[in-house]
Amino acid sequence: MKNIILSFMLLIGSSITTNAQNIRLTLDNISTDISCNDIWIEEGINLSLESTTTEDCSTGSCFFEIETTYLWLFPSRLSIDLSSVQNIERLEIDIIDACGPDCTLAFLVNLDGETIESTYNTISGSPETLIIENPTESMLSKLAISSCEGQIHEIRIYQNILSNDLVELDKKTLNMYTTHQMTY
Repeated sequence: MKNIILSFMLLIGSSITTNAQNIRLTLDNISTDISCNDIWIEEGINLSLESTTTEDCSTGSCFFEIETTYLWLFPSRLSIDLSSVQNIERLEIDIIDACGPDCTLAFLVNLDGETIESTYNTISGSPETLIIENPTESMLSKLAISSCEGQIHEIRIYQNILSNDLVELDKKTLNMYTTHQMTY
């Protein structure tokens, strides 16, 4: 009987750990004809290059270069529309900065337009992965990445697709099963 309960609990645990989704933006197929504020779509997500803001290393610049497998910003801001992506846990951005520490920045913006999390590079001239968390998994409007001189190679968006309703259902099922087994 204990083996059946243990197997059931392992089954529930495995369903929880496998309910994550990963969206990978490779930036490999950007048209070389793209201009500032033009939108392109990758993996169903809108992306655009925009002028830098007061949060960035300079204000009002939108200079970039499209390479085969990455995007150069010098300076510019890449905006990724996250408003249609739910349950985002964290994002990872692979970069190579070329202008020094704190020069390539990432901002996570909520639906009210407020920056709720940010991060920056700590090294220059070498590959680095910027990690930005969304601990409450609240809905987001965008991820903005800016640099005075930096490459963006890939962006990974990690989602928790296991809803709270499903977790509660699993808990109720486990409780019913455990209670039922204890009465026999």
